[in-house]
Amino acid sequence: MAVVADPFGEQEETVRSPVHGIVIGRLNLPMVHAGDAMFNIASLDEASDVEGTLEVLDNFLSPEGGPNYEEPDL
Repeated sequence: MAVVADPFGEQEETVRSPVHGIVIGRLNLPMVHAGDAMFNIASLDEASDVEGTLEVLDNFLSPEGGPNYEEPDL
């Protein structure tokens, strides 16, 4: 998922996820500390749940099916 290195690039360590899933968030800061969450991963119990979950996310994020962000008439 990522490579973490010291400021001088002398030591690098590969970051791998302990679970399979969908990345739903990530840290945008260039510096991390031990224990910081670099990614938020939605993991599912069954592989068959992935298709339905992706469809829900796609509908939510699409302009047609997403939340209504228009300001109400006053």
